[in-house]
Amino acid sequence: MMWMNHELPAPSFWASVGLGAAPARRRLRVLHLIETLGRGGAERNLVNVLLHLPRGEHAVCYLHPPDDYVQTLARAGIPVRCLQMGGRLDIARLIRQIQIELERGAFHLLFTQIWLADILGRIGGSLARVPVLSAVQTSAYEPETLATYSFAGRMKTHLWRRTLDALTAHLFLRRFVAASRFSGTQICKRLWLPKERVVVVPNSVDLDRFHPLPPAARLRLREEMGVRAGDQILVSVGKMNKGKGNDILIHAMPHVLRQVPRAQLWLLGIGPDRDALGRLAARCGAAGAVRFLGQQADVERYLWTADLFVFASRFEGMPLAVLEAMACGVPCILSDIPPHREVSDGGRLALLVPPEPRAWGEAILSHLGQPQVAHRLAEAARQHTVAHYDARAVAQTLDALFQREARRSPWDRGPGLGDWLRATRGFRGD
Repeated sequence: MMWMNHELPAPSFWASVGLGAAPARRRLRVLHLIETLGRGGAERNLVNVLLHLPRGEHAVCYLHPPDDYVQTLARAGIPVRCLQMGGRLDIARLIRQIQIELERGAFHLLFTQIWLADILGRIGGSLARVPVLSAVQTSAYEPETLATYSFAGRMKTHLWRRTLDALTAHLFLRRFVAASRFSGTQICKRLWLPKERVVVVPNSVDLDRFHPLPPAARLRLREEMGVRAGDQILVSVGKMNKGKGNDILIHAMPHVLRQVPRAQLWLLGIGPDRDALGRLAARCGAAGAVRFLGQQADVERYLWTADLFVFASRFEGMPLAVLEAMACGVPCILSDIPPHREVSDGGRLALLVPPEPRAWGEAILSHLGQPQVAHRLAEAARQHTVAHYDARAVAQTLDALFQREARRSPWDRGPGLGDWLRATRGFRGD
């Protein structure tokens, strides 16, 4: 193969940061491979758990910028390297480079996240004879997800992305690590895998950063953020695209403003629909009440300022933004989709609303009009988040999984390609 002639780097990057030579006592080494280190949910969750995993046993490679979290990881002593991905013609070099990093770093496991890193990592891990685990954050192949794509996007997902995902998973993947039960069930169904190939380890929250603010401090912060007495602040965090449902929230605002004229919708995030959403707010007559705040490094400040967290996403895996809002003690209103039912304990911890603007308007008014009820839900949600999604506990769960998988034979992937017919029969009619 043409990449086998690629010149090996010297010296090994991992040797230069203390991970090159095998220690006297066998120690678990895990290389994490992800597409970027930008401020997305998968990246934030990776950083959350890495900061609580054993030092000296984990390192990170990412394919290309953005690299917002590089300094955070470096300050914690976690080795980080960008593989400097170019265009599509760079794929062969990247696969070879992943193989090299795994072999020279003497890694026991490779943990991949996000589609392209998954595909390249599985092939590179197979070449290096290193077992591969892949994270599943979203329900990428669900009808609700595909409905937000163009026709070309749907064809690309079905014919290219899903085919490669299924093929490399059956041939090279040890196990999927799903962020939610829903994501785990759906990845088995869509890629024709037996359920034994999936384990659920939820997303996590940094509770040192996301926590309730004392009332006096919160009042001072609202003043600093320009919030006046009587203002009602609704906050949503996520990409500016159709999948996140910001259009539903904007459509709901005129109904809210008729009864609560001081309400404001703050949208945090960037994305391709930013300008279209701005035009929609103007057409709805809500332009003065909708603020587009872009991507913010200090999301917690906006959550502490909020009266409500509103999240109208059309599809999710395990929404980290929701967990962070719950950890801050903010009352939450969520779209009624399976992952939100899961994270809200069937609606016990948050108000679940169908994807209709009027229903959203009524739900927002209901919560704003009954603050005591809203805050009782919020307190229950905060306690649930502390008990189940603390980054320290999730890191321990993930570490136990890594330890268990590392003890198995490198060639033991469990049920694989030969079992796919039985798996598809098992899912028939679901």
